[in-house]
Amino acid sequence: MEISVTTPIPYIFDIAFHDCFWHGLIASPLKRLGLVAYCLHLSPIQTAMVTSVRDISSSYKVSRASHPNEHAAAYRDWIDHRLYQLSPKFSFDAVLLDHQVRDEISVNKETITTPSIEQMGRVPEDKVLIALIRSTSGVIMNGRQVNGDMIYLASGRSVQCITKSSVQSDFLTLDRRFFVERLPLANLPISGSNGFELVVKPATGLTTAYHRKVGRHFDLLDGDPLFSEIDHSTESLLTCVGEMLGGGTSDNDTCPNASTRAYIVRRSSELFVANCHDQEFGVLDLCSHLKISRRTLQYSFEQVMGISPMQYMRIVRLNVARRALTESAAGAQIQGAAFDAGFGHIGRFSKYYSDFFGELPSATLQSGRA
Repeated sequence: MEISVTTPIPYIFDIAFHDCFWHGLIASPLKRLGLVAYCLHLSPIQTAMVTSVRDISSSYKVSRASHPNEHAAAYRDWIDHRLYQLSPKFSFDAVLLDHQVRDEISVNKETITTPSIEQMGRVPEDKVLIALIRSTSGVIMNGRQVNGDMIYLASGRSVQCITKSSVQSDFLTLDRRFFVERLPLANLPISGSNGFELVVKPATGLTTAYHRKVGRHFDLLDGDPLFSEIDHSTESLLTCVGEMLGGGTSDNDTCPNASTRAYIVRRSSELFVANCHDQEFGVLDLCSHLKISRRTLQYSFEQVMGISPMQYMRIVRLNVARRALTESAAGAQIQGAAFDAGFGHIGRFSKYYSDFFGELPSATLQSGRA
């Protein structure tokens, strides 16, 4: 095949890459690019264009985590991302597939098998999160019940996600400018550079198609794909997202606003996480900040999370202490981790910790240093 200067560079790269591979010339990515330029007699400008093509092996990562903090750290674009395990005696297990397709596009597939998880973080103002989240018991996103036939969008907003069973998530993160220019947004209440949060219900069947396309995208990456195949898969995903947003509905009848109780839980969580190091901060402080009765707080947590506010506060403190123990440097003390998490009595802390995580704090500390 004759290749001209007008031939798309990714296509040129595919041809040369496979030619070099079958002739046994494949080596490091740097040598590979040099071979491409040599075989095709590219000009210096074209060579620069070829070398700008992202190496798939460096842009595709698989992260497996046995601790919530490890999984939280694997997220590329969230700010202050935290995970809290809310269910006792379960081993945490999560996998995140992360493909940075281009600077403005990343594709992710997440599986968390541990039931009852709370995720908290913030989507940056210059990014847009587009998420499809599936769980047998449903998912609460910032107080809204979101099921597998809805798409959640957020930009420049804090996000709280509560799950009560294992969960699978397929999500794209796009640069906001690219999102506005590339996707049909005429029927969505998005304007200017303000942050936004939307729950969209697409036409029947589109979320299932999107889920399958994300799965095929990562199946492709696990093989030996051409760059043109990756581009085609990415365009197919963007087209599907465009169809979901362009023909979807975002009114309160199909996507109800957060209930008052869900709002109370969300604000309580934010307040407590910011003050959990303070041993004196408790239920009455939450009631005072939110100007609600203790009974209202109790009912809200029981309805939304299935646990009492006291239980929630203790669980979060245990998660904070566990994170400190798993990330500790040599010389760290269990007592210091307990006090920093708001526990004032080391004996009670050890009992609560072993009852919840199924191991003593000393065992966690040793495994973190291993």
